[in-house]
Amino acid sequence: MKPFPVIEPFQNGNDPAVKSHNATITGMISQRVKDEAERNKAIVTTKASILTWLHESFEDYISSSAEPIRRTDWDNNDWKNIVKHIRNWYMEPVSQCNDVLTLEEQERLMTD
Repeated sequence: MKPFPVIEPFQNGNDPAVKSHNATITGMISQRVKDEAERNKAIVTTKASILTWLHESFEDYISSSAEPIRRTDWDNNDWKNIVKHIRNWYMEPVSQCNDVLTLEEQERLMTD
């Protein structure tokens, strides 16, 4: 995920420039709290959508004790690996097909 920008620390002093700076920092912190809450809501919504769009066996695949890293990646919102797990879950039935498929055929089936 894209990291949030760094917020500068508060400054000490009573002159107007310092007070203005600190007021700006206070606003940035308030906005950061809102942004983090919205990001968390978006993550939950995205995960729910994924589980709704895909076959119910995907949730079993993620929670399988055979490879606990899948659940860890899911819980840690590691999207790079979540996408890999989705691809592997989808390709698993294709690779178990009795016919020998080329990589291009597998990619076409995955796209379909």
